[in-house]
Amino acid sequence: MDYNQTTDPLVTVIIPTYNRASVLYYALHSVINQTVKDIEIYVVDDASTDSTAQLVKSFGDPRIHYIQFDTNKKAAAARNAGMEQARGKYIAFLDSDDEWLPTKLEKQIKCMEALSDDWGCCYTGAYVSKMGGLTRHRVYEPRKLGNLVKDLLMGRFVIWTPTFMFRRQCLDEVGLMDVKLVRSQDVDFYIRLLSKYKIMSIEEPLVNIYLALNKNLARVAAESRCILLAKHKELIDSFGVMPSRYVYSISDMIQAEAFLSEGELVKGLTYFKQAVVRNPFLPIRRYLAISRHIASALFSERYEEPAAVDGRDMSSRDA
Repeated sequence: MDYNQTTDPLVTVIIPTYNRASVLYYALHSVINQTVKDIEIYVVDDASTDSTAQLVKSFGDPRIHYIQFDTNKKAAAARNAGMEQARGKYIAFLDSDDEWLPTKLEKQIKCMEALSDDWGCCYTGAYVSKMGGLTRHRVYEPRKLGNLVKDLLMGRFVIWTPTFMFRRQCLDEVGLMDVKLVRSQDVDFYIRLLSKYKIMSIEEPLVNIYLALNKNLARVAAESRCILLAKHKELIDSFGVMPSRYVYSISDMIQAEAFLSEGELVKGLTYFKQAVVRNPFLPIRRYLAISRHIASALFSERYEEPAAVDGRDMSSRDA
């Protein structure tokens, strides 16, 4: 089939990657197998030293465009490079260790085409496999929709990046991702987007997400989270005293979990105490998660991060 495009594609797919040739094949294959064929794909290689370039070339698909950085610039810069080149009416992100089910783009496009432009984005359900530490597998079926920036900041729902699609025209108002954020750059992007646009949900799981326990990232995440909250302080404070305290409390609780998952008991408990002082009325599931992490840190041997899951290298995330 001839995929040479003379007009702008319907969807731009952006895949940032860093030394993930062993799993990038599956991600790219899942995009090529989409029922929607009118797409362009940007693989942004964040200075990989493995066989990523050869793998991308081996597909021989003219819809795939390869951008290679000379130095490692992290995920925000990688996604920005793709967005700067995007010609599609819609933009969708895929991490290089995750996969889309074949009808993912088709169902999102059908959903978005039926909505007015004030619905700027759409997210879907997912099959989430979390490996390392407290291993679990679950089905994520999102139901929240509409004006959700407050809900996002209060931790009432989550957007998995590979489930997300948005109108390219939104970039004119929202701008690109913040390269100062080593972590949480996607959350910052969603906050800015949802401050101006409504989001639609598709409950059906249309993505396979494979999460690894990334070690030694809790401190980096804490620094990025601090920048993120300071950046959006005016918005958070506009919610009122108690809701804003809840936002900061949830953030502390998430950070506590991150430190505890890495075995940093003192640091994790410090953040946990700060979260409770700010607002003790947090979801029970948050307290249960903290309890499991504490029990694991105190009484269990630390899990070694798995080398492979179904043939997949799970040692790190993209960029």
